[in-house]
Amino acid sequence: PELDLVDLNHAGTVLAFEALHGYRLFVRDDEAVADFSSRVAREYEDDMLHATAYLAEPTVLPAWKTPREDAGG
Repeated sequence: PELDLVDLNHAGTVLAFEALHGYRLFVRDDEAVADFSSRVAREYEDDMLHATAYLAEPTVLPAWKTPREDAGG
């Protein structure tokens, strides 16, 4: 088994959210864990809503021209 140690206060939202589903080796303050879990869950949900909205937008690509077209040829 592998063990990764990460400071979740400085980790990205997705990593922190995934880590919440892992095994906790030691908890000193249950209230701090609950507060952290709540904050991370809200941030994760917000990030996923923004990502879903971004991916749902139609993509408009610019009409690229070749050098020959730009030169009028």
